Amino acid sequence: MKKGIFPNKINELAVHIGITIGILSMFFFSPKTTAKKHPNTEDRLVTALAQLELPDDTPCWGIALVGLKLWSDQFGLNLTWDSNLTEKQAFEIIVKQIKENTNA
Repeated sequence: MKKGIFPNKINELAVHIGITIGILSMFFFSPKTTAKKHPNTEDRLVTALAQLELPDDTPCWGIALVGLKLWSDQFGLNLTWDSNLTEKQAFEIIVKQIKENTNA
C-alpha cells in the first residue's frame, strides 16, 4: 500500500489516512475482533500503523481513536477513554482494552 505514495510524498498523508480508515471499516461488522484465518482486526490495525512508521503527531492516531469510539458505541463495548493522554498513547490503551475485553 505504501507503494502508492509519490516520490515527493505529496500524497503521503492521504495514503496513511486511507489505510487507517480502510482497516477501521472492518471493525463495524462485529463486536468481536477475532478471526479464524487472519490476524485479529486490532492486530491488523496496529501492524499497519507500525509499518507506516507514523510520527506521534499524525492525524491517523486521532482518526483511529474516533473510529474505535464509534465502533465501541455501536456495540456498547464501554471502552474507557483517557483524554489526558496523547492520541498515540490513548490508541495503545484502547487496543489493550480491546484485547482484554472484546475477544473473550
